[in-house]
Amino acid sequence: AMEIIGLSAKEQKDIFHVVSGVLHLGNIQFSESGNYACITNTKDLQYVSSLLSIGSDLLGTKLVSRVMDGKWGRQTDRIEVTLGLEQALYTRNALAKALYARLFDFLVK
Repeated sequence: AMEIIGLSAKEQKDIFHVVSGVLHLGNIQFSESGNYACITNTKDLQYVSSLLSIGSDLLGTKLVSRVMDGKWGRQTDRIEVTLGLEQALYTRNALAKALYARLFDFLVK
């Protein structure tokens, strides 16, 4: 069906990688360590990062922290905030939802 609508073999492979990445993203689990979230299963993190072609260190960092930018006049400060367990779960689910939505938009377009 994908060939009929004109998707190349590389595009089909990329689509399957994103879908598989979204599904496996839900396997990444977190535990709480001192009010902060940490990833418990790095094997799943590495598999998802390989499917999405993202460095596992970068993906792991982004799942358990966020960057806040603050402006004070002309000075800009960047602060990296470590997330709690519930926030990390929300971030993981939001990433899965965003990837799926963008893939859906691509396919419809």
